[in-house]
Amino acid sequence: MRKSKSKSKSSKGWLDRQSKDRYVADSKKIGYRSRSAFKLNQIDDKFRLLMPGQKVLDLGSSPGGWSQVITKKIQGKGSRLIAIDRTEMLPISDVIFINIDLDHELAKQKIREKLDGLADVIVSDMSPNTTGSGTTDHLQIMNLCELALDLVLEFIKPGGAFVVKIFHGSDTPAFYQKLRGFFTNVRYFKPEASRKESPEIYLINQGFLPKK
Repeated sequence: MRKSKSKSKSSKGWLDRQSKDRYVADSKKIGYRSRSAFKLNQIDDKFRLLMPGQKVLDLGSSPGGWSQVITKKIQGKGSRLIAIDRTEMLPISDVIFINIDLDHELAKQKIREKLDGLADVIVSDMSPNTTGSGTTDHLQIMNLCELALDLVLEFIKPGGAFVVKIFHGSDTPAFYQKLRGFFTNVRYFKPEASRKESPEIYLINQGFLPKK
């Protein structure tokens, strides 16, 4: 099948960015499965969320870059990392992987069985299959953010932390305000490893407030 010129240009642009991206090169040297591992490292360097002995949920974990970072940071007595994705993920030592779509009716049950309690930290680097339309991509990632928040409200400990990727758009301020109703501290943060041209930014939520 002949590729369209626009698609070929897009693919070439992506390949050019990859070849010039120092984080792509560094991830290969270190053995990270994705360059996004550096984003989580930079988030944790700033906010100190991950500590030995914690229980953590990694939502949308495949291919496993964030799980690689988390499992090293939380090693200790009682630690547990549950990684969940609808896409298969190659095994990582000390990581329990659940291969399921997060909106599947059995997802919460499976998480509950594996987590054995509540999580100290829940992270979501989930992203939709982008369409090229900023409005459409924003709406799609907002659905993922709401899905992640639903799991947070069921599985996070009082005082816990939640990290979620979002694309700037019309619904971002409302979601920010919504999170402020559940956490004592809610902040925007764009890691250095996040490409400047990318609309992605992370909401760092600390100090979960349980319902009274």
